[in-house]
Amino acid sequence: MKTGILLLCCCFIGTTFGQSRWTNQSIGLSYGRGAAIHEYSNFIYTVKEFEHLLALDWTRNSYGKSKWEELFNYPDLGVSVQYSSLGNDQVYGRELAIFPYTRLHLLHDRKWDLVFQFGIGLSYVNRKYDGVNNPDNVAIGSHFNIHFNSQFLITANPFPKWMLFTGIAFDHLSNGNLAEPNLGFNSFHLKFGTSHRFGKTTQRVHHPELKAFPAHRFSILPNIGWKRTRAFAGDYFFAASFTGDYHFFIGKRFITSAGADFFYDSSVPTEMKAIGKSFKQSNYFQTGIHLSQVLRYKKAVFGFQAGVYLGFTEAVSNRPVYTRALAEYHFSDRFFVRLAMKSHFNVLDFPELGVGFKWKNHAP
Repeated sequence: MKTGILLLCCCFIGTTFGQSRWTNQSIGLSYGRGAAIHEYSNFIYTVKEFEHLLALDWTRNSYGKSKWEELFNYPDLGVSVQYSSLGNDQVYGRELAIFPYTRLHLLHDRKWDLVFQFGIGLSYVNRKYDGVNNPDNVAIGSHFNIHFNSQFLITANPFPKWMLFTGIAFDHLSNGNLAEPNLGFNSFHLKFGTSHRFGKTTQRVHHPELKAFPAHRFSILPNIGWKRTRAFAGDYFFAASFTGDYHFFIGKRFITSAGADFFYDSSVPTEMKAIGKSFKQSNYFQTGIHLSQVLRYKKAVFGFQAGVYLGFTEAVSNRPVYTRALAEYHFSDRFFVRLAMKSHFNVLDFPELGVGFKWKNHAP
C-alpha cells in the first residue's frame, strides 16, 4: 500500500514537473534494505529485523549560474522524503523524515557518475521511550528528531532522461539531547533506485579561472544552548560558550581554524550528584583549545571541529576530548550566525546558537 502511494506521488509530481518551464530537475524513487548499528548491548535484544526504507527525491542540477557552482563541479541540490522501519515496530516504530541535501560529483563520465550526498532535516518517529509502556526504547526519547543522511552512490545513464543508481547510505536520528533518553539510532542501508529528468537541460557555463590565494581572518563568537541530562532530570538546563578563532583560507573552498573555548554548563551539579561525585563551583566551567576544518560555499560554511579540555576540564565523565559539527551563514562582512552541536564523540552534549563578529586581513 505505501509503495503504491509513493509511486502515485512520483507519477503526479513527474507529470507536474514535465512542463517545459521546469528545467534541470528530476524526480527519483529508491528502496533500501539495511540494519541498525549495534552500538549498545540493548540493540542486540531489541532490533529483531532488517530495516526497509522508501525515499522520494526531488533534485535540481546546477549548471554554473555562479562561479561557486563550477568550483564545486556543479553540485546538485534537492529534498528527500524518506519512510523507514527501524528494526522493531513495537519498540522503535517507524520514521518519516524530510531533509534537504547536496550531491557532489566526485568522478564524472558521460554514462556514469560517482557521487557523495549528504543532508540534514527533521523526522517524526511514532514510538518513543516510555517508562511504563515502552521501557526498552532507550535510543529515542522524543517523537520529533533531527535526521542526518549521507550516501555514496554510483549512477548510470542508460537512456537520455533516465538514471539508475545504487550505493550505501548511513542514517542517524537523535533529538540533540533535548529529551532523554537520547542514545540515538544509526543505520546502514544498501540502496537501489531510479530517477527521471523533466524539462530541458541547460548547457553548463564555464567561468574564467578563479584566483585562489591564502588569507587570514579572526573571529569571536558567543553561543547559547539548552540540554537535558542523562540523569533523567525533568528540567532543561542552560549552557553557553564563548569562542575565539584564527582562520586560514586554503584557496576559496577550504578553511582551517585554530582557537580557544570557554564553556558554562548549569547541568553539572545534577549530573555529578546522580553518579555520586562531589561538586565544586569551578565544575560549572570548562576551557579548551580546538582545530577546525570547514568547507565554504558562497556565504555558507559547513565543517567539523575537535578540541581538548585544558585548564577547567569536564568533571562529570572526565572526557578529555570534545567535538562540534557546525554550520554557519555569513550575512555580512562583519557578522555571521552559527548553529553547532557540541558532543563527546558519539555522546551529544548540547546544541549551540550564536552570532559572531569577524575581522579580516587580506580575506577574499
